[in-house]
Amino acid sequence: MGFMCEASIPKNLRWIPKGMEVKYPAKAATDIRCVAKVAHDAWKPGDLSVEVKAYDLDDNIVIEGTITIWVSEKSKQVK
Repeated sequence: MGFMCEASIPKNLRWIPKGMEVKYPAKAATDIRCVAKVAHDAWKPGDLSVEVKAYDLDDNIVIEGTITIWVSEKSKQVK
């Protein structure tokens, strides 16, 4: 999730984790692939919910949840 945030957040904004809710619907018996999604137009100051899911090698969901992040404007530095 953090990598997705860093790669997609507009340059004038910053983020910090605020909380999360996670479920473990199945046991992971293989390697897992994690996916975090947020709409490109959702980046604005305030709370932002990021959907996260982890899949095993058979594409079964083994972890799913929501991570809430706080998005704010970067302060303007005076030079």
